[in-house]
Amino acid sequence: MDIKCHFYKVILPVFMMVMVLLTGISCNSGGSSQPSESNESEMAETDFQEELVAVENDDSPTEEDIVREEQEQVVTDAAQVINNHFIALSQRDRQMLRNTVADVVTSYIGMSNVTPADIEKYMNSLHADGSQDIKYVIRHLIVNKETDGSTPCYKVHFTVTQITHQGDKTGEHTFAGLSEINNEGKITSLILSQQS
Repeated sequence: MDIKCHFYKVILPVFMMVMVLLTGISCNSGGSSQPSESNESEMAETDFQEELVAVENDDSPTEEDIVREEQEQVVTDAAQVINNHFIALSQRDRQMLRNTVADVVTSYIGMSNVTPADIEKYMNSLHADGSQDIKYVIRHLIVNKETDGSTPCYKVHFTVTQITHQGDKTGEHTFAGLSEINNEGKITSLILSQQS
């Protein structure tokens, strides 16, 4: 019985401590400062994966992104010219109107080879009856870039609804529009065909 008691009180705890120490030493030797070949390959793979992630997360625009952004900008610019032109007509804004048209407009709502002064006369005729309020709503705008020689121009297809208010009466007329805009952002042609 003495040996059994001695075994449980002294030998077993010493044996357990030795095992714990050996386990600790073997774990620390595996984490030495010099990487083994397997650690080197793991590190190289990790570096490669980090490079892949860097390439995948590259936020610089591609050529397709740049072309798409340029096309979106052209559409936005052309839409702005058309929108400003009709705002000028509705608000009788002479300066805005002149900013939207070229010096010579080959075709303008049934007239040929007109100047900004001619277009201004047209605008004033819309407001001849001072009690009439005019608004325009533009929809379905499509812009196509074309090249006339070396100079780009833009053909714009759209629909525009003219809404007139005079007292209690409201009238609406919808037109199919086709306009050409030069590379300076000026209307060189504006044709409207009544739809309703």
